[in-house]
Amino acid sequence: MILLRDAVADANLTESAVPMLLTGMTPENFGIANIRGNILDLAKEAGYYTSWFVNQDIGISTALGITPDHLVNPVDVNATINGRHTYDEVLLPALKKELAQGGGARFIGIHMMGSHWEYYRRYPDKFRRFGSGKDLGMLAIMLDDQKTQASVVDAYDNTIVYTDWFLQQIIEQARGLAVPASLTFFPDHGEDLQALDGQTGHGQPVYTPHAFEIPAFIWVNEAYRKLHPERVDALKTNAGKEVRSHNVFYTLPDLMGISWPGAIPSKSIASLSFIPDEKMKHFAGGVLVSRP
Repeated sequence: MILLRDAVADANLTESAVPMLLTGMTPENFGIANIRGNILDLAKEAGYYTSWFVNQDIGISTALGITPDHLVNPVDVNATINGRHTYDEVLLPALKKELAQGGGARFIGIHMMGSHWEYYRRYPDKFRRFGSGKDLGMLAIMLDDQKTQASVVDAYDNTIVYTDWFLQQIIEQARGLAVPASLTFFPDHGEDLQALDGQTGHGQPVYTPHAFEIPAFIWVNEAYRKLHPERVDALKTNAGKEVRSHNVFYTLPDLMGISWPGAIPSKSIASLSFIPDEKMKHFAGGVLVSRP
């Protein structure tokens, strides 16, 4: 596992950040009308079989023009304006089946709910390590009293426990593959917690560390390390540099061994030519802002 120690989201709203992750658009040229393709299109043109597993708002995928060979979007009859109520693990059986398939190269995308509000709905009871989970409701994130906000933090921490377990399930399935495999984990944005930040949720038109500075990593199996040591070395070299959402779009083709006319080595962290975009602004609630 190569931990990206200075990973920073390009935007603090899903509808902005995910398009940048999957198309390479930057905050300064962001616009759905500017999309001319996405990472799945590129993978398909290179001969990859593509799958897209979604436990999120499918409308974002639709807006990006994502048309995979295999789509999984489980029905959630209890979904609300705050998102789905199905746990991310609902996608694991489809992943297991996909990894068991023979044939050629595969690109699998997983769009999970992760730690979106309502936090207390993002994990089963057995993953509740912190707090009672009994004193929260949909509007709790907006309340000012210290007890409620402490419970909100507890619920958020439980989402991290659950996400950690979820990622472990994916890695352990990929670890057993005889063919080269990589896993890139890059959240679309983070969350502000009132008890810690004085602000709540995400999407405010300001730069806040918790909303933009995110955990991220790239994991490769033994077969990948043996076959592509130069890419692994580049990842290790660049692991401490500032990595932005749009860099993911240029990095994944390198990891997949895809050569294409739009490649920009200076934007790929799997290249020794990578140059971080440290001066580029971020898209905060629809406003361009600088990282302090």
